[in-house]
Amino acid sequence: LYEGGWGSNEDGYEELRSILGARKFDFPKPTKLLTKLLASLQHKNALVLDFFAGSGTTLHAVMALNAEDGGNRRCILVTNNENNIAEEVCYERNRRVIAGYTNAKGQAVAG
Repeated sequence: LYEGGWGSNEDGYEELRSILGARKFDFPKPTKLLTKLLASLQHKNALVLDFFAGSGTTLHAVMALNAEDGGNRRCILVTNNENNIAEEVCYERNRRVIAGYTNAKGQAVAG
């Protein structure tokens, strides 16, 4: 993890690879970066809009932060489906994060 604790592109890539099991997106943001940015707002009932959702990191971060601090943030993701990114990456990532999944190391991760 990047020394500043904000994550790096490599962290985002490894996190997404662990969830989806394959390289499906070149430069995903690390969830830790978005979680720290959202936490700095200190609005536990915020509505977050991500108009370029890409790999779905923003929704993942919103859910993680809500689980961590008991917040009730909501998130709207908007993206196109160029190269099937909405269906194969964004939707699939967040479906697995919500329902739970087995990561690339074979470990169960709770939803």
